[in-house]
Amino acid sequence: LLGSAEPEAARGRPLVPVQDARVKSAQAAGRCLAIVIARDEEAALPGVLGALPSEAAGLPVDVLLVDDGSTDSTPDIGRAHGARVHSHASSRGLGAALRAGLEIARDEGYTAAVYIDGDGEYDPAGFERVLEPITRGRADYLLGSRFLGKRDGMSWHRTLANRAASALLGFLTESVTSDAQTGFRAFSARALAEARIGHDYNYAQVLTLSLWGAGIEPVEVPIRYRRRTSGRSFVRYPEYLARVAPAVWREWRAARASRAARRASAMPIAPASQYGQPPPGSNSGHSSVSGPNGASGRSVTSDPPRQRTSA
Repeated sequence: LLGSAEPEAARGRPLVPVQDARVKSAQAAGRCLAIVIARDEEAALPGVLGALPSEAAGLPVDVLLVDDGSTDSTPDIGRAHGARVHSHASSRGLGAALRAGLEIARDEGYTAAVYIDGDGEYDPAGFERVLEPITRGRADYLLGSRFLGKRDGMSWHRTLANRAASALLGFLTESVTSDAQTGFRAFSARALAEARIGHDYNYAQVLTLSLWGAGIEPVEVPIRYRRRTSGRSFVRYPEYLARVAPAVWREWRAARASRAARRASAMPIAPASQYGQPPPGSNSGHSSVSGPNGASGRSVTSDPPRQRTSA
């Protein structure tokens, strides 16, 4: 469901026997998986892992570190802090790393998952705030917004780029999103089942579009952000634009088609009679002929009768 159709063994994760998968699913039910993504973040990672709660919003929290091909001690730090570590032999990209984390949360039957970037820019103290709307059934997909909360040290060009990308995503989804790029997100079991990340380089827009196509709208809460004090970002804007824009276009077209199909399947169908005649006993005052006005003779520009449908 999540992204490419290549075998799991080829993605670096061994195949799990069906019986073992069922046991893991039973153990993970009623639990939250904290998914931390990191690449060469040995300086910032201890602060992130050390501040994650063991329980939040009524759910016990397990920690998974997805190591995207680090060449420093990032995976060792994860193990030292009690996190399960899933490592890629070499860097495959942020999209591939998050896809792996979401697949694990989905396949093992977690009730919820929270993704937080391991670079130290997102305050783990906001973990429960991001998770709580999921556990209360108020949202399936939650974005922690830096622009609704407090931001310390975000550069003007990064602010501008984020604002532009958020405005574009809002336009595509006919909604308003203040922070489409956030690295702090939460997912219900339903969102985990529907999520798709269509390419390895990045996840931000394509993930939201895939869920939007499945009828899952994002909800935002404010979080605190502070500019990283160590390490470096691997995002370069020209490369980002060249690699992400085509993927966003493809995902939007697929999501729009999916939403159109969902609307079509949900539309009520008015009763039809044989040979294009109105049902027996009806008398609308219009001629009962087939043609441009439809089988009942009602103008196609007039409002259709109201139908009661089940939710």
